[in-house]
Amino acid sequence: MRNAIERGLAEEKPLRRQKGGGKVAEAMDYRLLLSTFVAIFVAELGDKTQLATLSLTAGSASRLSVFLGSALALVTSSAIAVLAGDMVARWISPRTLQRVAGVVFLGLGALYLFGRNE
Repeated sequence: MRNAIERGLAEEKPLRRQKGGGKVAEAMDYRLLLSTFVAIFVAELGDKTQLATLSLTAGSASRLSVFLGSALALVTSSAIAVLAGDMVARWISPRTLQRVAGVVFLGLGALYLFGRNE
């Protein structure tokens, strides 16, 4: 059973086709889903978004309203990032985009580590 799951995760699944020949949707890439979840979850731990949500919850009687508002904001910002990423990928290769993002993150990390403490 495990080998079948691993093979399913490793294989690229083609687009399904409708009877008329149109494409329906891409098959779910569970490995990408999991790696995206882990990367975003770890990146969001302790960041200013989480701290703002914590602060709003502490000063509010309705935790559900804060949860739904923050969840909607995160989903909306993620949707914008996905759409922007799709548009950028039309002109720039994904590999180049990864390298540029890596350099930006390294630069920001160096700035935070070695920048002036104010």
